[in-house]
Amino acid sequence: MKMRKIYKFIFGDTELHSRIRWREFKKHIEFKNSKILEAGCGNGFMTSRIAKELTDGSQVIGIDLCSDSIEHANELKERHALSNAYFSRQDLLRLEFANDTFDQVLCLDVIEHIVDDVAALKEAARVLKNDGIMVISVPTPQYNTFFGKDFADKIGHLRTGYTHKDFNALFGRAGLKMVDFKYDTLLSSACCCYVYYRLLSEYPRICSLLSPVLYLLSFLDVLFSPAGIACGLVVRAKKDKVFV
Repeated sequence: MKMRKIYKFIFGDTELHSRIRWREFKKHIEFKNSKILEAGCGNGFMTSRIAKELTDGSQVIGIDLCSDSIEHANELKERHALSNAYFSRQDLLRLEFANDTFDQVLCLDVIEHIVDDVAALKEAARVLKNDGIMVISVPTPQYNTFFGKDFADKIGHLRTGYTHKDFNALFGRAGLKMVDFKYDTLLSSACCCYVYYRLLSEYPRICSLLSPVLYLLSFLDVLFSPAGIACGLVVRAKKDKVFV
C-alpha cells in the first residue's frame, strides 16, 4: 500500500485514459471567474483536477447519481483539501439547481450512458447561463475498435459513439447550438489505450507500471495523426437564442 501511494504521488492517477482525457479537456475549460457544474462526475477525478486549476473565487460542483461515486469524490476532496469543490448526489435528468446558474456545464463522457441523451442535454442547458458554455465529450464510433466492445459494455456505453454531425440534430432538439468541436485520442493515444485496455486488462499491476510510459507515448499524437482516426470528440455549445 505504501509503495502504491508513493507511485501515485510521483505519477498521479494510473488510469491511462483519464489522464489523456484531462490533457484534452482542460483546453476547453475557463478556469477564471467561473461557476462550473460537472454533470456526471463519477469518482470526482476530473472535478478535483478542475478545482486545483481554478482561480479568483471560482468553484466547481460535481453531481452523480451513484452514492458510492459521490462518497469517493468527497474523500478525494478531503485528501487534497479542495475548498472550492463540492459534490452532491443528483440525477442529471432532474437537477436541483435554478435556471441560469452556471457559467460552464461539463458533460464529460456522460451522455453515451443515458437512454435519453436529448433530455440530458436539455436539462443541462436549463441550468446554463444564457452566455455560458457547455462542454461535452463523447466516444466516437472508432472507440470500440481500440478499447474493445467488452470494455465499452462493462462501463455502460449505450451507444457505439457520436460524430460532430450527430450533434446538429441533438442540439436542435435540446435548445443548443454548436460553437466548435475537436476530435481527440488520436492514433498514438488510441494505440496506447489498445495495449492498456485490451492486451493488459487482466494484469492490473503491469497496467499500473506501464501507464506512465504509455502516457508519454500518447503525446506522439502531435507528430502523427492520420485523418479519420480518433476515439474521442469534444464539442462546445451555447444556448440557442431561439429557445432562451
